[in-house]
Amino acid sequence: MKNIKNSLLIFWIFFKVSPSTFGGGYVMIPKIHEEIVKKHQLISEDEIKDILSLSQSIPGAIAINTALFVGQRVNGIVGALAAVSGINIPTFTIVLVLGYFYSVSSDNPVVSSAIHAVTISIVAMILYAAFILFKHSRIDIYFIAILICGIILLFFVHPIYVLLTGAFIGLARSLFR
Repeated sequence: MKNIKNSLLIFWIFFKVSPSTFGGGYVMIPKIHEEIVKKHQLISEDEIKDILSLSQSIPGAIAINTALFVGQRVNGIVGALAAVSGINIPTFTIVLVLGYFYSVSSDNPVVSSAIHAVTISIVAMILYAAFILFKHSRIDIYFIAILICGIILLFFVHPIYVLLTGAFIGLARSLFR
């Protein structure tokens, strides 16, 4: 019974969080943290940091990757399926509805203005998500090295090289301890 209850809870959490992901999966990180770690205490701070790091590092949408890993951690395969279903159903529905309305009203200046305002709001939400991740990070010389290298590299190379550089610095750190 507990497994079914956990899967339904995971489904419901991601079903509620999903509509807040306008602007991409990074926008949902603070809400996932609040629901999964603080409110329901399904996983720990360290586990969510690991899950978020892994979700960002592998191919695919961070929202779906995060849902998959959280669901799997909480309740195995059934939890993963529940979380991924919970995050996809509202998003799919919203995209269908908004796509239709945009196709019939894209030339309207009010619609264009609203889309511009939403874009600015999304930037604010992404910055807030970065702040949450930063707040829970251990700040040391390796953190600063990865941050500086990552920012510089992002101007010149594909993001995969930034991730690989971060992984290399992390491996070097663990090997030389």
